[in-house]
Amino acid sequence: HPFLINGTAFDMHVVNYQIPLGNTELWTLTNQSPIAHPFHIHNVPFYITSVNGGQPAANLLGRKDVVLVPAMQSVQFITRFDDFCDSSATYVYHCHMLTHEDDAMMGQFVVTCPSATGLPDDATWKPLVYPIPTSGLLTVDACTEKSCLVTVVDGWGRAVIAGFEMSGLTQIDLSGCAAGIYYVRLQHEGRSVAYRVQKP
Repeated sequence: HPFLINGTAFDMHVVNYQIPLGNTELWTLTNQSPIAHPFHIHNVPFYITSVNGGQPAANLLGRKDVVLVPAMQSVQFITRFDDFCDSSATYVYHCHMLTHEDDAMMGQFVVTCPSATGLPDDATWKPLVYPIPTSGLLTVDACTEKSCLVTVVDGWGRAVIAGFEMSGLTQIDLSGCAAGIYYVRLQHEGRSVAYRVQKP
């Protein structure tokens, strides 16, 4: 029989999930078949949080876009959908075995943009962070005269620059940091925004 995801075969006219921009989600992949399946998702990388409820092996740490789910086992991962919102542009998740993918072991999702009404508080406060990518010196404009808290973390979630207060225009020096992806988080009066910054 064909393999399915959540009991459903791929239908290009069906969007299986609508995911709001900025959502952080924990997905659990449970393989109930007698063979292993490599799971792949488009648009976002992810971090494996557990395998069968236990700690992932060392080779499973770090950002992934494919994970092998062994027969009769489960894998859990976390990811954040923080780019490319467009309600008409679909992304897919699927088994990475070509024969299974071609046999409809796949689903699709869209990342929805905030609507013009009912925006969360975060959407009304848009600090500027530039240039992205950066060679080292990053400019942050908090767009407010009152102070806000700035924290910079690396792709592993480790604080590179601990939280400090700023207002107006401030420069952050990342020249001593290794190449990679960093997240600049700004918090102000109960609101929070984060920017993904690439340092080549």
